[in-house]
Amino acid sequence: MEQLEFGSTEILEIIVLAAIAIELYALYSHTKFDHRIDEHLQDTASHLDKSDTLMRSLDAQLTVSDERIIRLDEHIDVIDARMNSFDDRLHKLDARIDDLDRQMSKLDEHLIRFDEHINRLDDFILRMYSAYQRTEQGTDAAVVEKLVGRTG
Repeated sequence: MEQLEFGSTEILEIIVLAAIAIELYALYSHTKFDHRIDEHLQDTASHLDKSDTLMRSLDAQLTVSDERIIRLDEHIDVIDARMNSFDDRLHKLDARIDDLDRQMSKLDEHLIRFDEHINRLDDFILRMYSAYQRTEQGTDAAVVEKLVGRTG
């Protein structure tokens, strides 16, 4: 077999070819890596678009919710104003009830006195009737005068 002899030019050519092969392999690997990165970037962009759409939808829903909360707050303010008005009316009615209660108390006192007067009149009428019956039966008229004199 013949032994191959390499000269400096051939070694240089082999080194250049090896460098070109390495460069081509690196370029190939880089292209594959770029392609994967592009796919990841496209996926990320797609996910960002979906997120953007969801965020816009959520923002629209929050805007509607905010408007509803504002309307609800306005209704609560109206109800609160009415409740304050009712509270004022209740205080006035409470004061009126207290006044009526005092008047009823006075009326009760008058009725008690009236009842006492009625009882005294009943007693007087009973005594007069008794005296009348005794005079009818012939008892003394002085007893009647005595009874009338006591009450009069």
